[in-house]
Amino acid sequence: MQKEDTSPETEEAFNVIYSSGSLLLNIINDILDLSKIEAGKLEIINEKYDIPSIIYDTVQLVLLRYDSKPIEFILKIDENTPLDLIGDELRIKQILNNILSNAFKYTEKGKVEFSVSAERAETHCVLVLRISDTGQGMTEEQILKLFDE
Repeated sequence: MQKEDTSPETEEAFNVIYSSGSLLLNIINDILDLSKIEAGKLEIINEKYDIPSIIYDTVQLVLLRYDSKPIEFILKIDENTPLDLIGDELRIKQILNNILSNAFKYTEKGKVEFSVSAERAETHCVLVLRISDTGQGMTEEQILKLFDE
């Protein structure tokens, strides 16, 4: 099939499949590296990453999984958010995918809101990702165990 014969919808579907496959492969590789995490030898890779790509890839993957649920999805991106930053793209995608997936998984109806912004300081910039939902929430006991092993 030649590129000019591909409809925009088909091309979009191929892009989602490619991105999803890539993310899943990276997650599998990280599971295989679990021994590095347990040994305290996990390396964080600081490289330039593309913020719109992270948002798009993660949101598309999650929406594909939960598109049958009656949930309104709201995406807010602050116009002052930079297009790229330095950090570990894979780890950011993993964390974002996990939190966004949980928001959809534990929300039966209502909405999930995802906002993206950045907080700038003199020497650095922090990407701020906020996710809120109308799901069941966590019990006080679950919250207290949040950062336990």
